[in-house]
Amino acid sequence: MEFFWKAYNNRLMLSESSIKKVFYVHPVSGTGGALEALLRLVTELDTSKHYPKVICPELGASYHTFKIHGIDVDVESGIKSFSHFSAGWYSIKNAYKFITNIFNIFYSAAVVYKVIKIEKPDLVHLSSSVLLGPGIGAKAANAPVVWHIREYLHDGYFGVRKWIITRLIDKLSNAIICITDTDASRLKPSKKINVVYDSVNFNFFDRNISSEKFKSEFKIKGQDKVIGMFGGISRIKGTIEFTEAAKEILEKHKNFKFLIFGPVADSSTCTFRTTVKNFLKQMISYQEYSDKVKKTIGDGFGGRIKLVGNRQDIPEIMAGLDFNNHFPQKLPANVAGIDTLYTISGFF
Repeated sequence: MEFFWKAYNNRLMLSESSIKKVFYVHPVSGTGGALEALLRLVTELDTSKHYPKVICPELGASYHTFKIHGIDVDVESGIKSFSHFSAGWYSIKNAYKFITNIFNIFYSAAVVYKVIKIEKPDLVHLSSSVLLGPGIGAKAANAPVVWHIREYLHDGYFGVRKWIITRLIDKLSNAIICITDTDASRLKPSKKINVVYDSVNFNFFDRNISSEKFKSEFKIKGQDKVIGMFGGISRIKGTIEFTEAAKEILEKHKNFKFLIFGPVADSSTCTFRTTVKNFLKQMISYQEYSDKVKKTIGDGFGGRIKLVGNRQDIPEIMAGLDFNNHFPQKLPANVAGIDTLYTISGFF
């Protein structure tokens, strides 16, 4: 984080107060690579010079993770995402969601504008390309913005949305950080862009950490091979494909276990609206993605495919895995001495 301040101090015109207040806007409530990266960034911040505060869109694993680490974190439910990257964008079949989220951009902008005017941060850090609304709100409130791009932007059908989004990111930001050269290549060329690869805490992810408690909990024996997936039930992360491949492997190799870490169910609360929505889904035999995943797993070959849920003991888990399947954890997995699989269906 010190890199940002040294490189952009003049450009961002920071105030002269001794402690700089940094607002980190986080787009998701669950676990994943974005949470892991932002947590590293915030916990390594020099608090003698900077005061970090994280804003989450709702209560969830992200909020509680920041709380556990003693970080000032708040919830602003008005913050919505507008996705247009390779793993998640609005196609024609999602036209309703696309139109709804267009309006949500302006609503999010108004929410963030109000928060910034009250809190008066010295810097706003947006941790994803999906935060167009917060970017507009921060710019309108005259707050300096560092935009952290973690996604490969999608072309869409005609490239119009990508063109607009990349121009907005360039216009609204004071500095742009991309985690790969490939991600940077999808943006409008600009001197604002710097590529800073995600880091790994070598003391945190260590293959020598004891995983005996983890292995005991999941009854992992000496001959077992364990493949882990992080991200929970997620369409864009391919949970169904993971479970289908796992079943194919278990037909031939009985000594494997497949553990899925992260959110395992929809987190919507029971309201009149959700009750009616669920009733209509039952009437037309509609299945949520989470239901499809659970149906695919079935009995999980006697517990050899398991939805674990959210965990805090990730280093211990990684130390106990033989393979890791999900790419946001590739680098920490390699540090922990684990091979990373991008697909497991053709591995054997």
